[in-house]
Amino acid sequence: MSSASARDLVYLELNVGRKSDLIELGTELGVTIPPEAVIVNIKRLITSSENYDEEFVKQVFERIIEERIKREENERLEKEKVKLEKENEKQRQMEIEGNEKQRQMEIEGNEKQRQMEIEGNEKQRQMEIEENEKQRQVEIEEREKQRTFELEN
Repeated sequence: MSSASARDLVYLELNVGRKSDLIELGTELGVTIPPEAVIVNIKRLITSSENYDEEFVKQVFERIIEERIKREENERLEKEKVKLEKENEKQRQMEIEGNEKQRQMEIEGNEKQRQMEIEGNEKQRQMEIEENEKQRQVEIEEREKQRTFELEN
């Protein structure tokens, strides 16, 4: 393979990377990359550098891309983990709020039941008082009748 076609092959392989990958490759090869350089110029600077070795560049570039992909995957997984943790925390918070609401409803229900029992007991006591009062009145009337009867006889 001629030197020109070998450079073309690596040049094509350089197309799979991102600009940041090419900049990192250039830096590792000791190539000075101007900040305003575009991808085409970065590729040209790399392939025309005096330290350029096709196989070495290919290996370094593949490693750079693999590391970036791994890093991006780790970042994606970390974001997913954080998202799941937030969702789990939200779910736990909703459960806590639901449990609190349930407990509050139970407390209110128990309070209503106690209040109804108190009112029921109060009504029953009132009815007993009224019944006792009626019975006392009946007894008083009976005694009055008895006295009147005794006085008349």
